[in-house]
Amino acid sequence: MMRSCFDRLSYFLRCFLPCLAASTVLLLTGCQAVHPVAQQKRPIAATRLVIHAGSPLSGAVAFMPGRPPAGGSALALVVRVNFFILPRMPDRLLAPLSSRASLVLTRRGRRATLAFGRLTRGARFARVSGTGSFARQLADACGPVEGFSPMRAAVFPGGWVSFQLRDGYRFAARAGGQKHRPSVRIEAWLPRKGGLKSLRLALGAARFSSGPIRGTLTFNRETQIISATGNQRGNVAFLVPFRFVSGSGQAVAAVLHIRPAGLKDQSLVKTCMAAAAAPLPALTNPLNHLNRPDLIEALTRVRQADVRRAALIYLAGQTGAGLCDDAALTLKPPGLKILADRVFSSLHKIAPGLTVARFGWWMDRAAYQLLYTMQKKAPLPAALQTVLALHIGEAAYHPSSLDQIAGALGSRKIFTRQVIAENYIYLQDTSPNARIGAFDWLKRHGFAPPGYHPLDSVEARNAALDNAANDAAFLKRIQP
Repeated sequence: MMRSCFDRLSYFLRCFLPCLAASTVLLLTGCQAVHPVAQQKRPIAATRLVIHAGSPLSGAVAFMPGRPPAGGSALALVVRVNFFILPRMPDRLLAPLSSRASLVLTRRGRRATLAFGRLTRGARFARVSGTGSFARQLADACGPVEGFSPMRAAVFPGGWVSFQLRDGYRFAARAGGQKHRPSVRIEAWLPRKGGLKSLRLALGAARFSSGPIRGTLTFNRETQIISATGNQRGNVAFLVPFRFVSGSGQAVAAVLHIRPAGLKDQSLVKTCMAAAAAPLPALTNPLNHLNRPDLIEALTRVRQADVRRAALIYLAGQTGAGLCDDAALTLKPPGLKILADRVFSSLHKIAPGLTVARFGWWMDRAAYQLLYTMQKKAPLPAALQTVLALHIGEAAYHPSSLDQIAGALGSRKIFTRQVIAENYIYLQDTSPNARIGAFDWLKRHGFAPPGYHPLDSVEARNAALDNAANDAAFLKRIQP
């Protein structure tokens, strides 16, 4: 009898304790990973309509001056969207979205890949007879559904609308981290050319998912663009498995009713056009004479946290701003934000007469000013010190030289002359390390005095410097 009881107890402990331990770990991990903040006094989710010019591929852009959307209400569609939160994902409604050719845009740099979406895995899409009848099918298939007030917008050539169902809470993946709001988006846009039949649709999702380190979470966004379906008039629907952090629903449905805009819709079309043109005119108009839409668009994005680094690196690469390029690669997010704000504000102040070369100089100027300010407060981290040394040589390690260079930021020519002059000072320094550092930078840039070697005797070094000072051709070369 005693052995029987002992066997039962052993069996219980072997089966129950591992499950209890695993549950405890999962519970603790979950509690540490997601931090709900800023509760909204709203239901589980709230709807939002965003109207832009552009598309998911280009991002939000403003209309070029003097080029309003062509066609007006004659070439516009009215799209109405109804969202529903479902207690579970229905089994047999609609066709799998994975069966259609799709283009997936990931959050990082809006990278496009031909693939199946991870956040929208299991989604479905098909034509339906109508909003009311499909809502009844949803209720029959999965029980009571929660509906939201319909949203309506006009889509015109060059226009892009995003219908969003967002969580009623904002969350951070870690304490003190950036706050995000999980959401499901239905996006529609018309290319500038192609007519009403060229309407494109996309399903987007933004939510927390497993991070690179076990037990952590990251916030990801994804947009899945479906292939064209011909004439898009009528009713279509999306289904996507999605659970809002603050709710109990397991899926989201969206029903779109699409029709050409009529005379009674002219007011709606004009309102949507104005909304699309309004967000960015101050950001783009001053720079349009550059005739570089890529630079204009990248500049408008340097203050967006999720693409800030990529936008700065692209701008620096296109304009020859090497110092800014390396700084953007190396700075941590707080410093990167300061750099982006400086670049954005400075470039708009000097927009009249701006050239691509001057664009690049002002990016480098902003990067130098930031690093100079940082080193005044505390020693620069080794990585940033290396970036500075790469671009200004031995002067990077001497506060007095940094002060002199900070006073020579009127133009790239003045800046370069001052950097050369500061490095020439260290060619006569008593420290071999200082002489080597200065000589290495000067030699890499073609400014080293002929016959000079940093480890020669004092007499040999001075003789090389005297010869260089009397060489008119050389002096002209080191004065860019």
